[in-house]
Amino acid sequence: MEQKQPQLPRLSELDALPLEPDFAALAALCRQEERPVAGRRVKGAVLTGEDLSGLSFSGAAFEGCRFLGCCLEGASFTDVLFQGCDLSNCVFTDGFFQRVRFLSCKGIGAVFSESRLRQVTVERSLLSFANFDGAKVQGMRIQSSKLDGASLTQCELKTVSLEEVDFTGASFFRTPLAGLDFTASTLEGIQVSSGLLELRGAIVTAYQAAGLAGLMGLVVK
Repeated sequence: MEQKQPQLPRLSELDALPLEPDFAALAALCRQEERPVAGRRVKGAVLTGEDLSGLSFSGAAFEGCRFLGCCLEGASFTDVLFQGCDLSNCVFTDGFFQRVRFLSCKGIGAVFSESRLRQVTVERSLLSFANFDGAKVQGMRIQSSKLDGASLTQCELKTVSLEEVDFTGASFFRTPLAGLDFTASTLEGIQVSSGLLELRGAIVTAYQAAGLAGLMGLVVK
């Protein structure tokens, strides 16, 4: 059955949003007044180690922003675009993402553990060593991106589309991969349980299957 693509907000609509000159001040005000950051376009903002936990973002666009090591634990994002942003080492634990697009972003070491991701796309992005442990994913597309060394243990993955994704050295321990098509992606050196139960029903090429046979101690000639 063909997988449905995520239904995301139109980029033209997000481009028309009013430009926010001081995102840090806006975030602080929204936290104080317990209201969402909504209908704003943030460009070139730089935050390091800021506490943005629990904030809600709706109908917003972030372009060329650098949020380094920021805490966004429990934050929610609906109809949000991240374009050309650096989110490295940010913590999104227990977050909620719905109709969110990451385009040409960097998120090295970012933490998405125990988060819920629905109708999300990741395109031309670098998420090396990102942590998705315990995440619940439904309706996600990942394209031309690197998740090498990423941790995706004990995840629920439903309706996930993959194209040219580098999973070299990634961990899928206790994450069922049935139905996922890895034929256009890289699976070298992945980590699974000793019984290889995670790989049952996964779609791979003959070449990939030969490489995965090494997990069972087999030598394919």
